[in-house]
Amino acid sequence: MQVKYAGGDWGEMSRLICLFLGVFLTTACGATDDIHLHYNGHNFSVPASPSVIASPGVKENMLILRYGSERGKRYIGFSDINADQSLRLGCASSDFFAAVFAGGDGSGCDVEQVTAFKKTFVKDRETGSWLTEEMTVYYSIGNDLSFLFVFDKENTAIKIDSDFLSKEKLKRVAVSAESE
Repeated sequence: MQVKYAGGDWGEMSRLICLFLGVFLTTACGATDDIHLHYNGHNFSVPASPSVIASPGVKENMLILRYGSERGKRYIGFSDINADQSLRLGCASSDFFAAVFAGGDGSGCDVEQVTAFKKTFVKDRETGSWLTEEMTVYYSIGNDLSFLFVFDKENTAIKIDSDFLSKEKLKRVAVSAESE
């Protein structure tokens, strides 16, 4: 297994070392198809044996797992929606994505952004939601790229995207999530 680190402070580096050890030990000690990944206060069940684990840096607050040797292919990405400074939603992220995916009223949300997100994540895609005791998950399944928008009761907001997992496998990743 190859681990690449793309910057950040020692705290970030120590988190990656712990992640690597956790992935390695889980993969080495179990005969399962999945491993547990800790991201942003939640444990997700993801496919075992990623070939690369990368974190572009502290500011991006992203984690990428690649499954294969081709750069930019066969990956699962995790990112913190609330930490993304480029988003101008105009309201709480959970309200915004409810307006995009579930017909929520979107009071206070940026109407232009809601429309733009619908064009990108709803139009010509399979969409819907999964509910668990701890999470609300909105999904957007496409032919080449799929997205999950995961929200817990404390308004932690996580985007998960993948270019190779099926809807069923994405659901397993999302609904397996457990809070710390």
